[in-house]
Amino acid sequence: PKEGVVKPVLQIILEEIVQGSSVDINAINIGLIISPEQRTFIEDFLYSPVLDAYKAKPSNKTSIAFLEAIKPRVSLIEQIEKHGFGHAILCAEEYVKTVTTNPYVVCLGDHIYISYKQNKNCIKQLLEAFEANGDHFDSATSIDIINEDRLNVNGIVCGSMYDKELLKLTHTIEKPSKEEAYQHLVVDDSIKRQMGMKDNQFLCYFGMDILPIRSFDILQKLYKQTEKGKELALRDAQNELMVSSKNGMLGVRIHGERLDTGLPDAYFESMVAFKKHHHNNK
Repeated sequence: PKEGVVKPVLQIILEEIVQGSSVDINAINIGLIISPEQRTFIEDFLYSPVLDAYKAKPSNKTSIAFLEAIKPRVSLIEQIEKHGFGHAILCAEEYVKTVTTNPYVVCLGDHIYISYKQNKNCIKQLLEAFEANGDHFDSATSIDIINEDRLNVNGIVCGSMYDKELLKLTHTIEKPSKEEAYQHLVVDDSIKRQMGMKDNQFLCYFGMDILPIRSFDILQKLYKQTEKGKELALRDAQNELMVSSKNGMLGVRIHGERLDTGLPDAYFESMVAFKKHHHNNK
């Protein structure tokens, strides 16, 4: 990051969440969904005493203070068996319902973000749009623009224009074929003009979502219907949220870039891009 301190990806994500929130850090509750084999090293990172050598560097002072403040706000939730992204969210049902009755935010654990808006990170862009339009929508998702050659690795959404750079999303397909995308997911020309899209481009998920408590009922229903050996996709639940809501789901165009850290090649490219962005914006 721009302060020149080396940090784990997890800390960068936690900072993004806190900096994007409008409430005090002591009012934030974070449920971190992990696999059992991840527990030891995540607990070591969050709860082990800070090394004296790390404390000795003045540049680490802010980072240490943040970790001390955030660790009481983080709860670890184990996904014992891996049955997909939707199932991971379902594992957090009890936790979420104990801390809130309001919509909750979902972030990917292997993505970091670069915001193109000064003093407004990507999560804050999503939260502000939802808070301003919460009377009309009970869910929201961040959206981005991709070329057709990326259809096979993204969930694609479509809908109608709601306001400048805000959409009413009514349909989604996870990793559609090119034929499916052109048949069901092409947005109209007014949206393309507003968003600056080309004819061979589509709207996709950016990786941050706001879901209502009723999403757990939908996930439970879909999980019971999921064939053995298949994964429960969060995007299937989101499609049902879109269909069952009068106004669909709020889609928020994010001015920024998502960087994947889940695979070795992607991790290296993401670190280079992340460092370059913060170096150029010192």
